[in-house]
Amino acid sequence: MVHELVEKFGDPYLKNPSLRAFPTPTAILSLSEGEFKDCIRLGYRADYIYLLAKQIDSGVLSTNEILEKSLPTPEIKKRLLSIKGVGNYVAATMLMLLGRYDHIPSDTVFRDFMKAKYFQNKQFSEADAMFVFEEWGKWKYLAYWHEMIAYNDLSDN
Repeated sequence: MVHELVEKFGDPYLKNPSLRAFPTPTAILSLSEGEFKDCIRLGYRADYIYLLAKQIDSGVLSTNEILEKSLPTPEIKKRLLSIKGVGNYVAATMLMLLGRYDHIPSDTVFRDFMKAKYFQNKQFSEADAMFVFEEWGKWKYLAYWHEMIAYNDLSDN
């Protein structure tokens, strides 16, 4: 999905035109909403992406407010969750991309890893799984990521 979005709407990189940047809101808004949805296969996500582009382009949403380094992580997460289409998984992933590692996105990869390494087919809740990394505090996403990669490397051998 991201590849198609970048290929169709991203500006070419000057030093290597085969590479493209992530599209700007203006590039996405160069088409009507209907044309955008027809042009790209994003399913229900197309509505959210188009709306987000409109909000950023019009100034309703300021990316600077999300990127503000002085804000505590819970405030940034709250702002991310206020964006239509952003839930806990996307917010945790975005926080990680912003260099804030105190939230772990819970998806099937996370649950499968936790089941295999820590719970060996026992019933567990998301809270149980998250508690495993609680001692890592603001670094818990990195601890999880490192453990998952190391565990998968060992499992492959």
